[in-house]
Formats: sequence, structure tokens, C-alpha cells
Amino acid sequence: MPDDDRRFAIPGLSRTPRAYRPGALLQNLRHDFAAFNFLILDAAKARIGITPNFWVDIQECVEAHFLMHIVSAEFSCSFVGASTGSMTIAARHRGFLQRSGVNFVHSTKACPVKTHTILDRLRGCTDLTSALMKLDFTAWELEGTKHGWTVRVRHFGASEVAGQLPSFRRYVPLAHAQREALVASMLSLRKLLAAE
Repeated sequence: MPDDDRRFAIPGLSRTPRAYRPGALLQNLRHDFAAFNFLILDAAKARIGITPNFWVDIQECVEAHFLMHIVSAEFSCSFVGASTGSMTIAARHRGFLQRSGVNFVHSTKACPVKTHTILDRLRGCTDLTSALMKLDFTAWELEGTKHGWTVRVRHFGASEVAGQLPSFRRYVPLAHAQREALVASMLSLRKLLAAE
């Protein structure tokens, strides 16, 4: 995870919400990922061993709202692939009431030839699109640089909602099927792009 806090755009926080408990979300996720090697890195960061040589980082991210806040988990992993220059691709579900597919959208300027090549590979990877169709993600971003790739995923689950009036705190767990879809999407993406 980059140290410059280049995460998905969230409302700027003037201060951390008083009710925020660093690490509380990670402890819940440790239970959700009990079958995996789960390492706490610091108060708000952890790492999951998907395979012996493939790890996924987790970063707690806080969004402040009126009289409440939401703590969500950003799952990210980086891997070496062919140099693409700078590009960013976002994924979104198609369909209004019912999902009908996955759109991959190029969101920054880059070499058109390389961009279309990557987009075609993503759209043609049935393992990836099948996993993303099942995954209840709120944000999915793939960043390419001269060093390789980083994918970042926010999920509807794996989050904590806390309010002040009335006082409450609720954890939205990452269901087994969602956990499997998340892991499958990460593995298929690495297989697709790391072997370039």
C-alpha cells in the first residue's frame, strides 16, 4: 500500500471521528479470514496470505458523515507485469435492478494501443468477470505503472458503521461467498497480467 495515501477518493476528514477504533475492523476481518494467514501490520493495516507467495493488503479507511462514520476495508495487491506506462482502469457492474455484466472503463490518459489491449484482455477473462459479477464491490481500481500493477477493491461488506445519536455500532461481515469471489478475482487478475 503506498505511503502517500493514494486511496479511492473519500470525503476529506478535518479530524478522525472520536468514535473510530483503529484496528476494530481488522479484528472482525481476522475472523472472516480465519482460514488464511492473517498478519496485523499496524493499528489500521493487515496482510492476508492467499497463497505462500501471494499476499493481499488491507487498509482501514474512514469516512465521516453527520453524527456517524463508516470504516471500510480497502483490499489491495501489487504484482510485477509488463511495463504499460501510467494507466488507471475502473470496473463497474452493468444493469440497474439486476447485474448484466461488468464494464471496464479507462479513466486516465495513456497510450491508446496499450489501453485497448489491456481492456480487451480484462473483458475476455471469464474467470475475472465471473468473480466480479458475484462480488458486491463499491469500488474497483486497477493502476498500471512502469513497475507493474496494483488493484484496489472496496467491498460493501467488511465494514463498520458507527453512529452517535442514537449510539450504535454495526459490523457488516464479509460473507463466505463474497470472500471466495474476492480471492478468485485477485488470483485471476494476477494470472492474467503478471504473466505478460
